[in-house]
Amino acid sequence: MRLNSIMSFFRFFILFVGTVFLVASCNPAPPSRTKIVGGDVVTDLKDITMRSTVSLEANGAMCTGTIIGPNQVITAAHCMHGTSGLTIGFGPSGSRIPGIKVIGARAHPSWSDGNSDQTHDVGMVIFEGTLPGNLGPVLISPLTGIADGVATILAGYGVTSEAKNGAGTLRRVTAKIKRFIQEDKEFSMLEGLGVGSCYGDSGGPAYIESAGSLTVIGATSRGSNCDYGDGIYSDVRQYQGWFKCTAKEFGKPLGYLLNDASNAACKPEYIDTVVDGNGTPPIIDNTSTAQDVKIMIGDAGSEPGVSTLYFAANADSGNLRQVSFCVGNKAACEGSSAIWIQATKNNSVGGRVLFSSPQTVKITDGMILTVKSEAASEKNIEQFAFTKV
Repeated sequence: MRLNSIMSFFRFFILFVGTVFLVASCNPAPPSRTKIVGGDVVTDLKDITMRSTVSLEANGAMCTGTIIGPNQVITAAHCMHGTSGLTIGFGPSGSRIPGIKVIGARAHPSWSDGNSDQTHDVGMVIFEGTLPGNLGPVLISPLTGIADGVATILAGYGVTSEAKNGAGTLRRVTAKIKRFIQEDKEFSMLEGLGVGSCYGDSGGPAYIESAGSLTVIGATSRGSNCDYGDGIYSDVRQYQGWFKCTAKEFGKPLGYLLNDASNAACKPEYIDTVVDGNGTPPIIDNTSTAQDVKIMIGDAGSEPGVSTLYFAANADSGNLRQVSFCVGNKAACEGSSAIWIQATKNNSVGGRVLFSSPQTVKITDGMILTVKSEAASEKNIEQFAFTKV
């Protein structure tokens, strides 16, 4: 039986400190200790968890996040509600970082309040400014070599029990992974040990420590009861492609991230195209027209690679039936040995009819394609752009 079906009884935490944030998984602790839940207050500015763990506050509500790049923080998708005025804090009490301005906050598009299992609970915050010297990013944990039962360090600015005491202070605790839920890109923690995370720790890190250094493997998602010690964490290792394109979308690319299958959730990135040097997108007006298209990758020119090509037509071009392309110029592609690839028609996206190549193509700056379309009406004119994922 899938764990997420077992978890269907879970209620989701709601943190009220002015406005509502959905929040994270929870766990217990003896009342005589200070804790995240069952843990300890972090006061040493040299503590490795303090270096990359930050508070996220908007409209009086709090979550936690992890710095993974010079301008990038990852957190939970449910922390992306009501992010107007979002600020980033650090240190023992989450003091606002001077000189930092949030320029973007994005929840994973597959996450929704309405989902019964609440999977894909990851989000990203992008900011401008330079981090102070005592703050810095951690890398995302490797995909291999981490098994059930491994110890993690949880950190967050949340409360210490279901009673909702102690919010706004950074705490850390060690907890062990119970098992990975591969189909949901999540993992669970061992229950009933009196340690874990709670309201306000949402989005906060599950770190792996090795040789005195940390990597981040998880982001706190949800649970049933802080005082019991259960919890579900999003496996951030499996969202690197989406983190990568989201960071780039806001003008803060993060090159070390893997371009994995999670990039299927990325917004199409439309590449500038030039036809015959006049700077206009390619226009194909009937089945007999084939037109050269020169791909100008622009600021992505330093990142040529294997990509999916997308062909976007105006949504009012409902008669469009087929788009095909050939790698090479028109003269070569009209030869008898030319290979034409038929694109696959997808659903309308963002007011456009989208076609995608069924196979990946090596993209380089200045590459020439020949494109043609087939429409039910010879007078139907289609306009296309190209994208690189």
